[in-house]
Amino acid sequence: MLQKCSECLQVLKFCVCNVVSPVMTDTRVLVIMHYREFDKSSNTGRLVKYGLKNSEIRVHGFNDNRLETGDLINNGYRKLFLFPRDDAKVITPNMIKNGTGPVMLIIPDGNWRQAARMYTRIGRKNNFECVKLPPGLPAEYQLRSNAFPERLNTFEAIIRAMKMIEGKEVENRLNILYKTMTTRFLYTRGRAKKSDVYGGIPEDDISFKK
Repeated sequence: MLQKCSECLQVLKFCVCNVVSPVMTDTRVLVIMHYREFDKSSNTGRLVKYGLKNSEIRVHGFNDNRLETGDLINNGYRKLFLFPRDDAKVITPNMIKNGTGPVMLIIPDGNWRQAARMYTRIGRKNNFECVKLPPGLPAEYQLRSNAFPERLNTFEAIIRAMKMIEGKEVENRLNILYKTMTTRFLYTRGRAKKSDVYGGIPEDDISFKK
C-alpha cells in the first residue's frame, strides 16, 4: 500500500502541502467541513490551508466535538455563506465593493444534502448573507462520480468566489494548487496519463505505469 502524507492525504510522492506559498488576503475563508469528509483524500476543502494564510477549517458533525460558531457573530467581518439557494445574491466585484467591512467567506464542505443542512444550521440561523456564484463553466475535474457537472467541488467554488472578491492574481495562485492536486490524484487512481499531470511528476516515479 502506498504511503500517504498525513496532512494533505495524498500519496506521499505527490504531496501538495508545499506546492505554492500561501497568499495573504483581506478576505477570511472559513471552510465548514462535514466530518465524513475529514479523512477522504479526494476532499478539496482542506486545500485552503495550503493556499490561503487567512483561512480556517472547522469540522462539523462529530458528536463529541460540537461546532462552535458564536465567535463569528460580531467579529467585524461581513459574513457571506456560499450556497446556491434560488434567493441567494450573486457574488460580483461590485457587490463586494459596495458592501462594508472585510469579507468572511464561509463554505460548507460536504455533499449536496450535507451542505444544505449546514446552511440551515449555521448560515440561516445566524442571518449570514447567502451568496452564490455567477453562471460559469462546468467543473474542470471530476474527482468523484457526479450526475450534475455544474456542481463544483469545494475548492473550485472557492477559487471562483475569490476571483470575484480578491481578483485574478489570487485566482491564479489557487488554480496552480488546485490543478496540481486534482491531476496528481487522478493519476494515482489510473484516471489520467502522466502527461496530464499539471506541473509534471518526478522523473524517478515508478509507482504507476499509465
